Amino acid sequence: MILKELYKKDITRDVNPAVSAGDLKEATIHTEIEEYVFTQEIIQGLYDVISGVREASASHNGIWISGYYGSGKSHFLKYLNYCLKSEYGKRALERLAEEVQKTADELGNVTPSEVTDIRQWLSVADVKTILFNIGTVHNANTAGKNTFVEVFWNEFNKFRGYNQFNLSLAQYLEKPLDEAGKFEAFKAALAEDCYDWSLEASDLAQTELDYVLEQAQAQLPSLSIDSIRERIVKNDFVISVEKFKNEITLYTKDKGPNFRLIFFVDEVSQFINNHKELLLQLQEIVTGLHDASEGKVWVACTAQQSLSEIVSASQISQTTDDYGKIMGRFEIQVKLGNTTPEYITKVRLLEKNGTGEMELNKLYNDKKTALETQFKLPTGYNAYTSQEDFTDFYPFVPYQFKLIMQVLDSFVDLQYVDKEKKGTERSIIKITHTAAKNCMDSQVGSLVSFDQLYNAVLEGGLTIIGQRSISNAISVIEQYKDKAFGRKVVNILFMICHMADSDKVVFPATIENIVNLMTAKVDEDLLPLKEKVVDVLEYLEGENIIRKEKSDKGIEYYNFYTEDEREVALLISNQRVDDVFMADQIKTIVESYVGAIPGKKSYYSRNASIGLKIYGRQYLTTNAPDMWIQFILESDVDQNTVILQNEPKQLIFYMDHLLRNNPIKDELYRYCQTQKYLAEANTGNAARAKANEEFRSRAAQAKKAINEAFKTIIDGAIIISGQTQLTGMTNRGKDRLDSAILSHLGNLYPYAKNAHSNGLPSTNAELADAIRRPIGEEEYNVANPMSLPEEKLDEYLSRMTMTTRDVAKIVTAFDAAPYGWAKVPTIYFLNELVRRRKWAFSFNNVKNVLPNIVAQNIMSSTSSFTMESADVIPAELVRQFTAAWDDIFGNAGSQHSSDAFELFDKCKSALSDGYIRNNRTLYHQIESYPFKTSLYTLIEKQETWAANRDAVKFFTAVIADREDTKALADKRKQLSSFYESFVKDRGGYVTMLEFIRGNEENFNHLTGDDKTNANNLKALLTDEWPIDSMRAYNKLKSAVETALKTLRNDYIQKVMDAYTKAYEQLKNLASNEGVDTAIIETAEHAASSKTTTSNLDSLKSNVNTDQYYQINVDKISAEKAKKAAAMLGFGSGTSSVVSGYGGQSGNGGVTVLQQPKSRTLRLSTRTTRILRNSADVDAYMENLKSQIMRHIDNNEEVTIL
Repeated sequence: MILKELYKKDITRDVNPAVSAGDLKEATIHTEIEEYVFTQEIIQGLYDVISGVREASASHNGIWISGYYGSGKSHFLKYLNYCLKSEYGKRALERLAEEVQKTADELGNVTPSEVTDIRQWLSVADVKTILFNIGTVHNANTAGKNTFVEVFWNEFNKFRGYNQFNLSLAQYLEKPLDEAGKFEAFKAALAEDCYDWSLEASDLAQTELDYVLEQAQAQLPSLSIDSIRERIVKNDFVISVEKFKNEITLYTKDKGPNFRLIFFVDEVSQFINNHKELLLQLQEIVTGLHDASEGKVWVACTAQQSLSEIVSASQISQTTDDYGKIMGRFEIQVKLGNTTPEYITKVRLLEKNGTGEMELNKLYNDKKTALETQFKLPTGYNAYTSQEDFTDFYPFVPYQFKLIMQVLDSFVDLQYVDKEKKGTERSIIKITHTAAKNCMDSQVGSLVSFDQLYNAVLEGGLTIIGQRSISNAISVIEQYKDKAFGRKVVNILFMICHMADSDKVVFPATIENIVNLMTAKVDEDLLPLKEKVVDVLEYLEGENIIRKEKSDKGIEYYNFYTEDEREVALLISNQRVDDVFMADQIKTIVESYVGAIPGKKSYYSRNASIGLKIYGRQYLTTNAPDMWIQFILESDVDQNTVILQNEPKQLIFYMDHLLRNNPIKDELYRYCQTQKYLAEANTGNAARAKANEEFRSRAAQAKKAINEAFKTIIDGAIIISGQTQLTGMTNRGKDRLDSAILSHLGNLYPYAKNAHSNGLPSTNAELADAIRRPIGEEEYNVANPMSLPEEKLDEYLSRMTMTTRDVAKIVTAFDAAPYGWAKVPTIYFLNELVRRRKWAFSFNNVKNVLPNIVAQNIMSSTSSFTMESADVIPAELVRQFTAAWDDIFGNAGSQHSSDAFELFDKCKSALSDGYIRNNRTLYHQIESYPFKTSLYTLIEKQETWAANRDAVKFFTAVIADREDTKALADKRKQLSSFYESFVKDRGGYVTMLEFIRGNEENFNHLTGDDKTNANNLKALLTDEWPIDSMRAYNKLKSAVETALKTLRNDYIQKVMDAYTKAYEQLKNLASNEGVDTAIIETAEHAASSKTTTSNLDSLKSNVNTDQYYQINVDKISAEKAKKAAAMLGFGSGTSSVVSGYGGQSGNGGVTVLQQPKSRTLRLSTRTTRILRNSADVDAYMENLKSQIMRHIDNNEEVTIL
């Protein structure tokens, strides 16, 4: 028996899965009624709509039918239309009743009695329907606000037999003729002239309008053809909802209560396209039709979205009145979409006849075991679950419907097919129908393999992009030995490799899945099939058509290369990876597991430097590190040879035995090829950039797998330290690496631990403190022998033949193997040998360096230090030095130590940090006085000692200078006391010096013993040791002070006498001239400014009163002239002087003088001279006076700024 004999309906018949609202051919109608597949939601929807339309008194008249593209909205709408139309309603309702009867016992479903009720109503009802797809009939030139009104009106006119393209022609010509009963006669008259009005109306209105109007007027003489001609030509009929309502009112007013007119509007949502104004127009016209017809006119719309989704997308808020009006108008809502395409397919196409079912039942029972094990499918993809399942879907397998839908949906997203091919009911029906016809002559037992779904429907529907995506694979498979079988595999790969990523995760293109998809018999032998599939896959992979990948769970699967990806794959396969590039990649992989290889590792007292080697490439350092870590992935020799040939400093991770036959090695090389290509690749065009990015993503995935594999390889590597294999290392990753490094350092530096303990210094500061610490009495006796590090250093120093041994070289030697000591501990132990007096430091060729100098310089200037055998200082020399030191500085300065060199260090430190510093401080305080000399001599002596770096010479110098220095030290004590008592805070010594310097000019006025006393007093200015003579100097100062006071008083009296005499003379002159004597400056006032100075020279010169006399004479003359001017009638602006007192005589002995000019004067007050006494001040003031008098003498009045 062949497959086509199984089906109830002829499998070769035409099956049109796409329903068109405008296709009303009888054959189409018959098929759409007889093959309509009912589901509960469809039954419920049909019932809800018909029963709703029956209720004319309802407050709503809108019906909203929604469902995704291909879900059967148009078919539902047409079947609803068939139910309502008298010529098709009987059979359509019978089928509905039959389906309802099948589920009559299930609660919640439509009952047979309810179907009977609507059938009874429809038998007496007069239901008219107008069915159209709004997207194909609307006029794109119509103003936006009238879009829906015009469409509805045009379709209403078409329903009435009027022209649907020219409203003016329909309303002004056809309608009047129809209402007058003349329309048919009009069309008949035109037919006599061979015109078919129903087909040619629009053309005749354009080309033969006068003829048409004449024919119309002949039928209806009252027709005013002149008034309607222009309106028809311009088609300027004014459209509005109100006018359309009136039209509907006129049409329905005489209709009975069971009359209904239903507008079936297909694909409304696509037409509205989220435009709020169009949605509101629809609501307005639906509302208007309800109001105009008293519920007799209904509107049923189909859409891809629900009404609430459309409203929301049109930016209409739920809180607005518009939202309520729209939702309230469409209360009847039918949502389609729960019917699976496979259900529709098995009902419409795969339903079996009785014989067929029996044959399949027998086949199922015979092959049940094979069927249960034949298909090993991913979760969610089902094979046959029961005998009924097998019978319903055979020769297809249920999973194929889900899988082909995913393929189609993805192909649409990738633009491999047009969006109409999306995985919907109509697409699945077309593909399965074609596949069923293609294999209809196969014997029962055959299966439709998944590759057969890639048939003319799918392949023929590929876009240019889709064709290009498979073209390379097709051309390559043409060269394969079994082209037909190879093409089947290619077709399957092309479909499932291009599914959405989320689908490919569940159903990847594994070998097992591909074999399942290729299964073409219920009892297929899968092993040879798998071998054939694998051969094709390896061929395609070798030709860079597909690639093998691995998921996070380790599942291997295949993926399709795009055209650009294939070109990139070829470029990658041609990349040559050198050792340098390979090493860089391996380093990254290794460090992803063990962490960054450290450049240093702390090991006891030091940080060991580390270098890294991979494939000969060196990392971390360009110098010679303390140790190397080498990763060996490939080797020409075995591990034992590697151990024998290894260097002591090298730590090897040997992996050759783990990688030799490991596929990950090839994966690693391919990954490196990819990385090398990507590092050098140009972006190119967008397609190439996308391909590059895809390979970058895949490389990242490959790296994850490589990283994971290398974890095991690294943890299993043989670790070789020098010429020893490390064993017992059970830890992993970074811990294993760290343990290996520490073990290797332990092998390399076995003495490292001896130079590291809690008591040893580890920093420069701690080392300096250790060097400076005092030597204990019993610290280095026989009870405290040398430590092991000291012994090693002592042995090393003893072996050295040169007389000087560089400390820097010693540090370097003990930094290396087998010691591994850091610089600080090495120098510490060298210093311990110095403290034991076995060896001594020399610094810049100076032997026996003080500990403080060593502490300050040895870490920063190590190369300037050498080691020499220690000198021995005689005990007698030390004894004499200690006695001399104590004699000079007393008990307070006593320094003691059991070690001569430590004593040397202490005494030098005491000099530099104590005595010399304190002496210099005192010296700076007295350096302006002559008694500083002895302190300066003491400082020079002590600094000479301190500069001595040799202990013996230092001790000898102090002993030799004992007596002289002791005397100087005693004087220093007296100087300090003298400074505190007589110098500090302007003590008596300082004030005495000030007295001498302030009266040096006055001393010239002294005579006899007074002059001798003054000269003796002046000796204080240069006295280098005034300390013992201060009492005598005080007596001399008192005597000289008394003598100077007496002289000053004498000079003051002489000044007073001279001014008194001049004042009397001026009084007489004033009286004689008739001038008031009050204008004359008194003698006391004038003399007072002349007697304040302490300078005797100034006092002596102030006896002269000429200036005083002349000034007052001028005043008298001015006053007299003033009076004379008043007597002669001069204004107040002139003045006169008396002849004989400095004026020019004339005009009766009276000369008229100009009034003095006013001048503002800024004095030059600055002076460079130091004012030390009253004489200096007097001289300074005299200079100011002379500046002023120059202007007064020039007859000017002066104002001082």
